Amino acid sequence: MITTRPATPDDVAAIADLVRRAYAMYLQRMDREPAPMHDDYAARVADGKVAVAVDGDNVHGAIVRWVVDGDLYVDNIAVDPAAHGRGIGNVLLELAIEEGRRKGCGRVWLYTNAVMTENVGYYERRGFVQYDRRIDEGYDRIFFERIL
Repeated sequence: MITTRPATPDDVAAIADLVRRAYAMYLQRMDREPAPMHDDYAARVADGKVAVAVDGDNVHGAIVRWVVDGDLYVDNIAVDPAAHGRGIGNVLLELAIEEGRRKGCGRVWLYTNAVMTENVGYYERRGFVQYDRRIDEGYDRIFFERIL
């Protein structure tokens, strides 16, 4: 059974590894590695910004999120490719939505790289609406929001 919990320093290596595997499928579509492959997960975990989806002791997914100007920003959702189809991404996204509500946020927002075309429909099916598309930090990003 998949549950979520705050990430701990003991999870950092597993998080970094699953992020690399989750984003590897996009490498052929991009001229450089996706930004989440370069994040400092030890620092994000230490700051309390990461939650993990686990089944027993196994980390199958991670979400990085924090409040920005009264809105909950989702920086990254990553699911181990070996665990696709188990609803882990949905569990993590719902965790963020509920956290946003609990913290009194007006919306949850995030972006995906335009070449990650699978994500566009995924977020739209979960109530997110595209509100911007632009080059940001050298990446072609599509921005989504879900009003809470």
